[in-house]
Amino acid sequence: WLANSTSHHCEWEFVSCNENGSVISLDLASKGLQENLPAEVGRLSNLKELSLNENLLNGQLPMELYSLTMLTWMDIANNLLSGSLDDDIGQLTGLRVLFGGGNRFQSIPTTIAKLQSLEVLSFVNGGLNSTIPAVLPSSLTSLSLGSNKLHGAILPLNTLGNLRELSLGYNNLSGQVPAGGEMTALTRMLLNDNRFDSLPSELGNMALLESFNAANNLLDSSIPSELFGVSTLASLRLENNTLTGPLPTDMSALGRLGSLYLNDNRISGPIPSELGTMRSLSILELGYNRLTSTLPSELSKLNLRVFDVRENLLSGSVPALLNHQWSKIRTAYFYSNNCTGGLENLFCDNNRVSLKTFEADCEVICTCCTGCK
Repeated sequence: WLANSTSHHCEWEFVSCNENGSVISLDLASKGLQENLPAEVGRLSNLKELSLNENLLNGQLPMELYSLTMLTWMDIANNLLSGSLDDDIGQLTGLRVLFGGGNRFQSIPTTIAKLQSLEVLSFVNGGLNSTIPAVLPSSLTSLSLGSNKLHGAILPLNTLGNLRELSLGYNNLSGQVPAGGEMTALTRMLLNDNRFDSLPSELGNMALLESFNAANNLLDSSIPSELFGVSTLASLRLENNTLTGPLPTDMSALGRLGSLYLNDNRISGPIPSELGTMRSLSILELGYNRLTSTLPSELSKLNLRVFDVRENLLSGSVPALLNHQWSKIRTAYFYSNNCTGGLENLFCDNNRVSLKTFEADCEVICTCCTGCK
């Protein structure tokens, strides 16, 4: 690329050298590079960091690249690279970080398991159309393979005891949501928009889990009560499945939960009064279910920004106590229930400046509603 340059290579702005003049870092991100990656890159035997992201490189990676056994960081994301990574990637045993998303790769070779120093593996929107390798490096702390065409089950991930972040959304993965085994260090699990069909009780063993998203799947069982015992949870998203059964009554452990999305399921029974103990909760989405009985007055202990119970089987009057506590409410949906009153006094006062969207049944008196159904 710089064959005609007369300056010493260690003086180039995108090159870093060691004391012996050997190139140890090459940062060519966003340089407008096109066509194939030159095989000559394999001559940089002391190279530790290679950044080629945000270019227009195409074709397959040269075999010579896999001889760079000193590499610890490789970012080839957001190019036009295609084909499959070669099995020889298993020679890069010192690699700690690998970004390859935004390309047209087809699969990740099974030899990736040999990279026992690899901590971050990311191929988001990488064109992958295969199964996840049966064995992955146990050293992984972050695995991001979202927005591909991956399919099949992902049970092999149960051995990843160091994994803290698992992002597999927007694929065609199926079977049971992975849990159990040594997967106890996870803080984020993003499994949305796949074809998973069940939630295991072992999810309750993930004592560090902060965010869990399995929305838009095929989950058709009840929610395991053990999941509601994970005290570190801050966000729980299970909307748009076919989950059934009642909500658990013991939610006392969820003191940190800020958002709960259970809308668009088949959950039945009453709304537990124990929801009132979840003082951090600001978003409560329960619409489009089969919930019955009345709204519990304990909800007045919450300070919600979003409250959605539309399209359920709720009845009775809305507790007047809610008017004094929900000072930050911005969005509320009550329509298509059998509630008999209380909405006018609940939200329609001059101090409710935060309210942006409020929809109720058209026959209900509501001077401040923004819409009705």
